[in-house]
Amino acid sequence: MAELLQEVVYDVYGMHLAVVVTGDPSRPKPSSDGEALVFVVQPKPTSTTGGVMSGLLDLVFYRPFMYAPLDGDRLTQRCRELGFVVQPQPIRRSTEGELQRDEMRLTVHRAFPSVLTLSTAPSDEAVGGFALTVNGELWQAVRTATARPTFSGEKAEGAASGELTSQKIVSSAPAEDGTARVTVETSHKVKPGKGLLANYAHERLRQAISRLQGHVADGVGRVVAAETLGIEMPDPARPDSARIPWMVTARFVLAYRLK
Repeated sequence: MAELLQEVVYDVYGMHLAVVVTGDPSRPKPSSDGEALVFVVQPKPTSTTGGVMSGLLDLVFYRPFMYAPLDGDRLTQRCRELGFVVQPQPIRRSTEGELQRDEMRLTVHRAFPSVLTLSTAPSDEAVGGFALTVNGELWQAVRTATARPTFSGEKAEGAASGELTSQKIVSSAPAEDGTARVTVETSHKVKPGKGLLANYAHERLRQAISRLQGHVADGVGRVVAAETLGIEMPDPARPDSARIPWMVTARFVLAYRLK
């Protein structure tokens, strides 16, 4: 995990300083030449669930006074761009000779390599969790703000809805580069919100599926291909067409490695 955050620090500082990974909390020392130097300290092993890592890291930054202090907001933003979830907490700042020493703790809630490493092939439960994520994205895509307020959990007339109806693994195969790929198909009943024109809803659903490319699904892998297989809309001539959900099917290819 420390190596992943090492790359984040390099990105934030544009490779203009050295970044050292260590598991020894006593190792961080100023460089002999007085140059800027960051240590990423990981004293305890990483926790890994479904190929996704979490744990605690300490950043120690030795810097000349001309350098700005560690910026937790910039680190968090870069992590967010990668899909990581971290929480920075400044610990202390002190002076050592001609250098400033900044210390920051990073609580890493979620981080992962470019390809997840799993202990076993994706389970039905993990695939089901990914399918629910897809369902949530489709529902969000067709929500509108035109439905009236509700009380006590009452469902608003014309509100958008999404229901996962099925998910299945249609193929699984190893690849030449050492990764395996699993192809998953999902099916959903989706009802666009009141006031959302059909052509806009149709496009939003396709875009929601496409945006999942690059998504990391715990216990399954990273989405390397996302395709809309079909969006079946009710006949607009039917008087009850606004109450009939659309049938949406999608196919995803996810890549992972086995230990």
